[in-house]
Amino acid sequence: MAYNKKYYLLRVKEVNEAFQMYHDKGYPATWIYRNHIKNVFHISKSTMDRYLGIPYKRDLRRIGENEKEKEMKIRNT
Repeated sequence: MAYNKKYYLLRVKEVNEAFQMYHDKGYPATWIYRNHIKNVFHISKSTMDRYLGIPYKRDLRRIGENEKEKEMKIRNT
């Protein structure tokens, strides 16, 4: 599988969703990182913090729209 921004954003989405699940229950960020993020995703705390600041929903939506436009252009040709 080729690396591209879509797959990067899907990984960011997974980290964000895992973090949010425990954060909603009231666990602190450091605890979530040590007990769930570090062992599953094998990323550093600073990488997790960076992932949490990425607007992945917006970016994934834009990528999806661009893919649809490309598909329509191919069909019309």
